[in-house]
Amino acid sequence: MAKNLTGYARKCNECSSGMDEGFVIENGEEHYCSDTCLHKHYSIDEWNEISDGDDADSYWTQWDDPFDIQYLLVDGILIEIDIV
Repeated sequence: MAKNLTGYARKCNECSSGMDEGFVIENGEEHYCSDTCLHKHYSIDEWNEISDGDDADSYWTQWDDPFDIQYLLVDGILIEIDIV
């Protein structure tokens, strides 16, 4: 039986950490948990360009609804869960 169980909304594409806040690229094609992870793939200028405007598909957000959970950290291992 699992000793530690923590839920996360998304997983960082760079470092594979679970995340409940961070950067969303192209409506969820990619996710990054921090500036450090984001800027390994996008320069500051590139980020400013793709996140500019009210209808941008790339943005920073927080997930705080329990229904947003897609990953579980079980005994130190991040696993994707199936949503039925």
